[in-house]
Amino acid sequence: MDVESLKLENPPYDFDAAFRSLAEGSPQMLLVLSSTFFTLFRSHIAELAIQQRLPTMFIFKTYVQAGGLISYGVDPAATSIVSSVFTRSKYSTGRNPPISPLSRP
Repeated sequence: MDVESLKLENPPYDFDAAFRSLAEGSPQMLLVLSSTFFTLFRSHIAELAIQQRLPTMFIFKTYVQAGGLISYGVDPAATSIVSSVFTRSKYSTGRNPPISPLSRP
């Protein structure tokens, strides 16, 4: 298995050119490692992947919600909720977090 990387370093990013370049190499799949700048263009990135018929894996669920195929990372919204419950439990009840229930079955 060959692994090749395409690094987009300096904004503004030319996603159209990047996907044209990828298509020339006949890739089997694409893994998109995100940055805050990429997040603004998640719908466009997902659209380009679909146009190129390129299975694409993303780091965040929001890319999938924008049309991407699959994500493998944590859900930032869910993480925020859990951490807020954890913090509230610690500071408002005085209990130690390890014995504070974060979720119930």
